[in-house]
Amino acid sequence: MKNNIFKQWIMASLLCILSSSAFSDVEYSGIAFSNVDIHGQGIEADVKPGETIAIHAHYKWLWPREEGSIVQIIVGLDGIGAQTSIANGLVIGNRYFDHLSLFFGGQYIDITEQDVDFCIVAPKEPGTYQVRFRYAQAYTHHEAVAEWWNVDQAPTDEATIGTITVR
Repeated sequence: MKNNIFKQWIMASLLCILSSSAFSDVEYSGIAFSNVDIHGQGIEADVKPGETIAIHAHYKWLWPREEGSIVQIIVGLDGIGAQTSIANGLVIGNRYFDHLSLFFGGQYIDITEQDVDFCIVAPKEPGTYQVRFRYAQAYTHHEAVAEWWNVDQAPTDEATIGTITVR
């Protein structure tokens, strides 16, 4: 009897481990990602060379940067570089507010945590690529993407939210 209960416990534990996605909850550099879906295929997607890849994810800033800082979350491919900025926030009192809405419209839109939909483009060369993120501290989305991927160092394996395979 005890042996059967132990076997059932082991099987249930293995099922839980195997059914959880490898990148379902990723924390890196004060940002957490969850609920990642790449091209409608989960955290691992097969794509064509040069294809536009739709990604859905949930992010959350875990701890505040310096008050008054303008910060971004940029996403790209390991070995290729940043492709897009998915958040552009101004730090005010432990919260992140959309920088552009605040600057141009005077609206305080809290972006500390939200669901996002964005796109990246697959490389033309076949292979497997890790989708990664990092924070940036630039004035604009464009500047963040253009200049921040390799500041300090490129995002490490810990910043991987999924994988694409170009075939």
